[in-house]
Amino acid sequence: FFFFFFFFQAEDGIRDVERSRGLGDVYKRQVHGYGEVLAEFMKDDETLFAVSSDFCHWGKRFGYTYYKKEDGEIFESIEKLDRRGMEAIEKNDAKAVEQYFEETNNTICGRHPIAIAIHALQISGGAFETKFVHYSQSSKATSGSDSSVSYASAYSAKCI
Repeated sequence: FFFFFFFFQAEDGIRDVERSRGLGDVYKRQVHGYGEVLAEFMKDDETLFAVSSDFCHWGKRFGYTYYKKEDGEIFESIEKLDRRGMEAIEKNDAKAVEQYFEETNNTICGRHPIAIAIHALQISGGAFETKFVHYSQSSKATSGSDSSVSYASAYSAKCI
């Protein structure tokens, strides 16, 4: 049994994916290359990957205050934003995930390891199911002075 842990830490405060260089961060153009490397390990049934990330960091202190009034309260808008990303991730579709990040600029710290994992799943050629099993927020933001961090748990497994 081989356990592979790929550690990334972001953010450096730069929201431009092309310029962001946090500790362990990667440029957008490098995501596919890392995916190719890791795809070989994903073909091995004895390999376990762990990709860890918070989801939306919302509030003035995070520099991100996305809000759609038609989605309800702020915390409801955040959840809808996050769930859109979760849906793209569950499709194991690298282009859909990339498009989500480009459209929303959601402050998901692990956007790069998530994108790399999705690329690796696609490149490996195997059939995988990705499913989110838990979602929560640190607080229910209702005003512009509030802040909140979202958390989501998922797994990916080979389809048998």
